[in-house]
Amino acid sequence: MMTPSEVSKKFNISTSTLRKYSLRFESEGVLFKGNKSNSRIYTVREVAAS
Repeated sequence: MMTPSEVSKKFNISTSTLRKYSLRFESEGVLFKGNKSNSRIYTVREVAAS
């Protein structure tokens, strides 16, 4: 599992940009898991598909 911070560093984008991309994917039916504080967490598979 990867945090939004880890994913944004991997792609050299801001966390706010990652959040916007995630919202776009969610509007198309892609659901991301959340942690206990309801923050998105990403699997390596989801990140690799990007």
